[in-house]
Amino acid sequence: MCACSCVACVLHVFHDGCWFGVPGAYYRTLTKATQSTLAKANSVAEEMLSSMATVRGFGAASTERSVYDEFLSDFRAVNVRQAWAYTGV
Repeated sequence: MCACSCVACVLHVFHDGCWFGVPGAYYRTLTKATQSTLAKANSVAEEMLSSMATVRGFGAASTERSVYDEFLSDFRAVNVRQAWAYTGV
């Protein structure tokens, strides 16, 4: 491959996976992490809603909310990383 930026060289680099292979694998990893963190947040919300009387009875609503907020902030962080990976910046 030559050192120029002609179309043939650009297509060759793309075909070899230099542009798509590593970022693609990273993006798939981030997609799995996004799904995992959102599933954890949803699990906490479902657990809290299914036992709302118990949560309120023990006065643990603020504790449960802080746990849920923590999971949502983790989801947001992973989602931001995924957005940066998608844009390629």
